[in-house]
Amino acid sequence: MSDRTFRAAHSLSVDRWEEIGHELNAASAELHDLSLTGTELLGSAVEPLFRPLHERLDELVELWRELGDHLAEQVQFAAGAEH
Repeated sequence: MSDRTFRAAHSLSVDRWEEIGHELNAASAELHDLSLTGTELLGSAVEPLFRPLHERLDELVELWRELGDHLAEQVQFAAGAEH
């Protein structure tokens, strides 16, 4: 984190940090739901598009999981910064 970002982050109010944490948490939950939905869709793919659909859904599910993990880390950062 740059010095400028660090100073900006610490200048936010506790209420703002709580709001940011709630928004990040909601986005993380949505990404988790998307990854579960994508996993469920993998089981319903049928020929002739099975392979390309399966590969694309695999990519999307992995992306959603990674983004969800990243947002969960940001929630932890926001929670720590509000104190």
